[in-house]
Amino acid sequence: MIFYVSTLRELLEQLASERTPEGLPRISKATLSDYSEKMEAIAINLASSEVSIFLSRGGSTLG
Repeated sequence: MIFYVSTLRELLEQLASERTPEGLPRISKATLSDYSEKMEAIAINLASSEVSIFLSRGGSTLG
């Protein structure tokens, strides 16, 4: 799942760099910021879920 978040980040970067024929951004900074915040929340949730699964399977975070 982390791969998908990484892909979303890359696609958002591409979208942010796109311009209209007039040279204006295709998407507003506010929308970019909103999307970015949502993706980071998803990434945090996924990372948290992965740790929970690891620990529930008997894993340890201690060396």
